[in-house]
Amino acid sequence: MQKSPHKSLSFLTTMFKTLILVAILCHSSLLISCDDNEFAEFDESLPIDASQVPLQQAGIKQHQPLSIDEKDYIATKKADDVGKKNRKEPESIPQVTPQSEDYSGQSSKKPDLQLVNVPSIKQFRIESYYIEIIFVLGTLLYLVNFFVGSAKNLKFAQSWYEQSRELLKQQFVLVGGAPTFNDPPGAQKKDDEMDGYLASLKKQRGLIKVSESLFTIWNSGRVGMEGLLIEISLLKRQDLFSMGLNLIRASKDNLTLRFALGQESYENFVFCIAHRTHVSRLFRDMVDINTFCPKRKQMSQYDQDIGRLVVMSELSDVSSFILDQSTINFLKKYERKINYIHITDHFSTDRSEELSAMQKLANPKRIATFSFTFPGNAEERTEYILFSLALLDRLRRFKLARDSKQKSEKNRQKITDYLQKAAFNLRQEAAQAKKEELRRLEKERIYNEDDPEKQRRWEKKEAKREQRRNKTRVKQLRVKSTM
Repeated sequence: MQKSPHKSLSFLTTMFKTLILVAILCHSSLLISCDDNEFAEFDESLPIDASQVPLQQAGIKQHQPLSIDEKDYIATKKADDVGKKNRKEPESIPQVTPQSEDYSGQSSKKPDLQLVNVPSIKQFRIESYYIEIIFVLGTLLYLVNFFVGSAKNLKFAQSWYEQSRELLKQQFVLVGGAPTFNDPPGAQKKDDEMDGYLASLKKQRGLIKVSESLFTIWNSGRVGMEGLLIEISLLKRQDLFSMGLNLIRASKDNLTLRFALGQESYENFVFCIAHRTHVSRLFRDMVDINTFCPKRKQMSQYDQDIGRLVVMSELSDVSSFILDQSTINFLKKYERKINYIHITDHFSTDRSEELSAMQKLANPKRIATFSFTFPGNAEERTEYILFSLALLDRLRRFKLARDSKQKSEKNRQKITDYLQKAAFNLRQEAAQAKKEELRRLEKERIYNEDDPEKQRRWEKKEAKREQRRNKTRVKQLRVKSTM
């Protein structure tokens, strides 16, 4: 059976109307969704206050109004929560304000972050390295000054030795190469090290470098002398700090001639003539001057117009003999160059503070010391050496008068008696200490025994001994008082 065209057309019309209705419904639903979120593009820039959104629209059920007690409870709980949160979080962490959320649960505001001002990268500036630059320059300057100053001191010492070697060879048999009569540098070393040190000194010849500013020359082989030690003590030019101090405290290069005299070739006396700037130091350091020459005399008391020099002499005969016309002429000529002239038979190098002044003189040495400012020309250098040798040769023929000799022997006998008495007291103290130790051991032995009667007898015996000892002391005091 064949369908009619009229029915087919009605069917198509109905289908078309249905499609149009479905399209209209879909379009209307899309419009409704667009109207609900038409300001979504402004959510990121404009914050939404959650209090202004209706509770029903945000999907939150609206409750009945709270009572006053419930409001107080909620406020107290919120305050406690905020306090706990503040205690847990450190203050250094910036607090971020809570984000408001819309009804869909998505964040509607960016975090309120605070940007920290990060310092820019500093470029190299020389002002930032002033301390380092000063330190490096100071170190380089110290090193350069060390090498330059050491070379300069060595040049001075070698020049003096080369110019004086012929003169020294005329006066001494051996020039250089022997150990000194004083304790050599490093005397505190062990015995095996000292043997090697003395052996190395014997192998050396000529000028010996002790330090960067001290040089020595040993000479021997002359009648009446064991030897001559020449000490060239220069400024510490290698030390930058010492040179700075020299600008404040003026110092000079010094030349010291130290003669070791024969023990039987000279009389016993102590004599010293020194510049007034060195007198206090010599009187403090030299035990023999402090002991035998307590008086200081100006050169004016010897009818000489030399105001810078002071004389300290044990015997008047020695002063009269040494201060002859040739010596006076030399002192007047080099008044500013002379540090001191010290001739003694009780020279002591022991500077220990534990020993008394007399005990330091127990092992005396006969030494003559001539200290001058470093010579600036050949004439001064020659006259220093020749004057010292001539004066010592004259003293070798000098004999004390009878009264002066008795005074000299008396002074030295006092030192001998003092030393003997000191040695006796030391032995007495040692014996007494030994007795006390034995008595202590006996007491410990008695008290360790369980015998009260024996302990009582020992205590009674000790009491009687102490009583006799006290009576002896009282008798000695009475005898001294009657005298």
